[in-house]
Amino acid sequence: RAGNVIAADDAHAHESTREFSDVYLKPLGIGSMLDVPFYLNGAMAGVVCCEHIGPARVWREDEKRFTQALGSLVSLAVETEERRRVELALQESRNHYQAVVDNLPVLVCRWKAGQILTYANAEYRNLLAGGEEVVGRIWTEFLPFDEVARVLA
Repeated sequence: RAGNVIAADDAHAHESTREFSDVYLKPLGIGSMLDVPFYLNGAMAGVVCCEHIGPARVWREDEKRFTQALGSLVSLAVETEERRRVELALQESRNHYQAVVDNLPVLVCRWKAGQILTYANAEYRNLLAGGEEVVGRIWTEFLPFDEVARVLA
């Protein structure tokens, strides 16, 4: 709960692990536990747990550091996987949006400063540009001259 490493040299007697003695530790022959929390987005997401089968033993400092490093690696792996899932969901959402907008029977476009097109749906490309790609071009070049002022208004 405190987010610290638990080095239970004698897991049956340690205050953080003794409650597991009868139901978990004794049946499996576990004498010592070394637990390190790992985090996802700043909140504890789980614990890397090392267990020694046999009599109680003292965890060495290098074992504690290694387990802490392992906890950090698990955090990075979990965060990377979470980021991958979010990016995949975002891409699916973009694809859905693109499919919906591309099939609208109206002209849809987006442009940035300087009137450079950054997006045009299929209806826009087909009706005004004869189906050719328009992204990166000035959107007004696809309208009749007398229509540009009206559209801008």
